[in-house]
Amino acid sequence: MKKILLALPFLVACGQQPQPAANTESQTATQPANDPACSLANSIDPICEMSVDNTVEDTAHYKGKIYGFCGAHCRESFKEDPAKYVKE
Repeated sequence: MKKILLALPFLVACGQQPQPAANTESQTATQPANDPACSLANSIDPICEMSVDNTVEDTAHYKGKIYGFCGAHCRESFKEDPAKYVKE
């Protein structure tokens, strides 16, 4: 019985979704890019220079804007050093 009671808090915690860290400059977008409320800051992937549009699923937030990518590999490269790719 004690083992079950000790495991209960861990089981309850497993069902909870992790909360995003506050005040981060670069994070994965929480909305799909094809959501009308979500418009991309770019039409060209800043890594490979392929065309992207609001139907892409690989996105990242940076300084209050949402950037689209051709795929996860380009998104991950961007997240490593976004300032390198964003011209302000």
